[in-house]
Amino acid sequence: MNATGADHDHPTDASALLVHADFVRQLARGLLSDPAGVDDVVQETWMAALTHPPRDASPPRGWLATVLKNRVRERHRRSTNRARREEASAVPEGVPSTAEIGAPGRRCSRRSP
Repeated sequence: MNATGADHDHPTDASALLVHADFVRQLARGLLSDPAGVDDVVQETWMAALTHPPRDASPPRGWLATVLKNRVRERHRRSTNRARREEASAVPEGVPSTAEIGAPGRRCSRRSP
């Protein structure tokens, strides 16, 4: 095993995967519009590649694309679930909106001192 925990006898090493760095980044840009999200997904893809490299000696491009697409799906799922949880736990405001306050037919009364 090397410093990343990957096996030296493994047919795919880090340098063979890094040859595809531009491909991975371009694919991420095509799937996500948020530059920070692109960076996150690319980094997660490389972490997966280093900790759990492909098992066979086939070209790694397809494997990297699958890993990246799975990371994008997981990111979308987490975001959707978070939004649902936040919406479900939101407490309605007790203050009337500005539209309600300034609505026609509604009178504001002032008390005289």
